[in-house]
Amino acid sequence: MIGLRSRSVAVRFAALLLALVFVGVACSSTNSSDGSTGIGDTAVELPDTTTPDPGPAAAVTAEPTGVSTAPPRPSSGCSATPPTPEASTGAQPDQKVTVDGVERTYRLYVPPSAGDGQPMPVVLNLHGLTSNIDQQVAVSQFEALAATEDFVVVTPQGLGAPARWGFKNDPQNEDLPFFSALLDQVEAQNCVDTARMYSSGISNGGMMSTTLACQMGDRIAAVGLVSGIRQPDDCTPTGKATPVMVFWGTKDAVLPYDGGLSAGLLLVLGLPGTTSSSAAPSTQNYGFPPVEQVVAEWAAHDGCGAEPTAFPVGTEVEERVYSGCTDAVEVRFYVVADGGHNWPGSKVMLGLDRSNAVFGITTDQVDATALIWKFFQGYALSS
Repeated sequence: MIGLRSRSVAVRFAALLLALVFVGVACSSTNSSDGSTGIGDTAVELPDTTTPDPGPAAAVTAEPTGVSTAPPRPSSGCSATPPTPEASTGAQPDQKVTVDGVERTYRLYVPPSAGDGQPMPVVLNLHGLTSNIDQQVAVSQFEALAATEDFVVVTPQGLGAPARWGFKNDPQNEDLPFFSALLDQVEAQNCVDTARMYSSGISNGGMMSTTLACQMGDRIAAVGLVSGIRQPDDCTPTGKATPVMVFWGTKDAVLPYDGGLSAGLLLVLGLPGTTSSSAAPSTQNYGFPPVEQVVAEWAAHDGCGAEPTAFPVGTEVEERVYSGCTDAVEVRFYVVADGGHNWPGSKVMLGLDRSNAVFGITTDQVDATALIWKFFQGYALSS
């Protein structure tokens, strides 16, 4: 586990994190003049009650409550001779797997309970553009949760400068062979449950998690996406519903809530439509529609009802739950009013000033890590 010895260390971690840190990018966020909170294209008042309007969807719960009873699918590693407890548990950085002649790196965290011989769930923990393993471990804190909740965390490193994951959600995504080989190795070397493998990530890592859900739907049971999503195109196997949880801030200064790419991201990617001194989002969306539209497309892909049930969470967050979906899955969407490009509830991100221009406001009214894990527990792949 990474030890954050001081607030200055935490700030440095966050300042390097995920996201697309750009020179000259500055954004400001304000509330509507009438005191309401901007969510989507219109200003809406967050309700002051935690009870949804009565109706057919009123039985939908404000937090995930399901726990899958599907039988585990033990990996091949469960029948191998187990290593000593000292070697088999804890954080194991710099694990290697070679794909097409290229050596790739990942960090493996195995909880102390590994010695009991029970196959454990696996959570992939994917960093954002320009980020790395250590920063994602610190920001998400999945390993700390795994120590008590008994699941394996795999935090891989993207390639390139800046480090990144495949950009598009299609079968030719260049990172798919890596993730296939990575999961093969984790399954062979550890006793894990191949029915309970999940992916979560921020920004570019959320996009990659989307691609894994679509292109490796026979291995990924559910995804948790923070400030990063792609549309449900070319998903395989056809007709498979995918449980999806999404977190997004309405004042995201990197991947705008209303679609497109920020000026700074265009600069990093070398796309037209901006200058080095421009902070205004592009008028082109470059294949990134408004977030509300993409979440609704996932709900439609999963066969959910068209209208979500809304739950207020404190004063800053509204949760929208699409239910009635195929195979009893759900699509849960947390909209953070005036929130920025960050991981909700992250102690590292909360250490930043709330007016930070690049990352924006981090809410403490939801804990994305805890909610994502609670959501994942409701789903497993069938045999």
